[in-house]
Amino acid sequence: MSLRGWLVDRLLLKQPRVRRWLTRLLEGDRDTDVLLLHTPVRVNTVREHGYLRASRMIARSSFLNDEVAALLALAGLLPEADAFVDVGANVGIYAKILHRFSVLRPELRFYAFEADPDTARRLAATLAGTKVEVFAHAVGDRETELEFARGAVSHVSTRRDLVTRYQLDDTFKVRCRPLDAVGLVGRNLVLKIDVEGQELAVLHGAAGLFAAGRVRAVFLDGAADSEQVAAFLRGHGFAFYDARTLLPAAGIPYALLALRHPPP
Repeated sequence: MSLRGWLVDRLLLKQPRVRRWLTRLLEGDRDTDVLLLHTPVRVNTVREHGYLRASRMIARSSFLNDEVAALLALAGLLPEADAFVDVGANVGIYAKILHRFSVLRPELRFYAFEADPDTARRLAATLAGTKVEVFAHAVGDRETELEFARGAVSHVSTRRDLVTRYQLDDTFKVRCRPLDAVGLVGRNLVLKIDVEGQELAVLHGAAGLFAAGRVRAVFLDGAADSEQVAAFLRGHGFAFYDARTLLPAAGIPYALLALRHPPP
């Protein structure tokens, strides 16, 4: 334990009267509503001060606020899935965390796709020792070669023709393949797609999987061409939910969880 941690532990955490007095001085003593992973919770600013602090920390972090809630939703689908397919895997946060469920479901398959060869190198390192199959190429609607532009950070790289103010002039070329051509195994696939504007192309490249009824769920973290994406998914019998709250959605929320319901 660091000196600072030791001092906090001895002078604050193990001094309950001091701790309560200081918390009341800083926060007051009242009931208030906070958001924890997009879930409203009523807390007291003194008695549940830890949750109050956690709500502020979560609000400042896009990963804690958005990604963790989506991970919870996807984890809930794995008991009825055959495979998790991570398109735009970046360094493998989703694939690595959800891979934990292979302890309970050894038959589960995992696939991770990353177009940027530099990022794919770190993805492979993250997933070393797991059974996740890593593919260092882009995913789209046909077999081709694409030119990509990197962003200031790795998760916003995208096709050269889709560049925005978030991308740089640093480009690279990479092979592109449709999901239909990869040989995915499983009758109930959960797709996570985070591809910076290329969502519709990825869906079209998986048209055979959708037509065969092999896709159980689709998670989209932001989607360009939202009307066409919605039409494609609805045409294959999917209903829409907000992935962060699991509330039904009429349109496409930023974090979309689309579920295919079996016919009556």
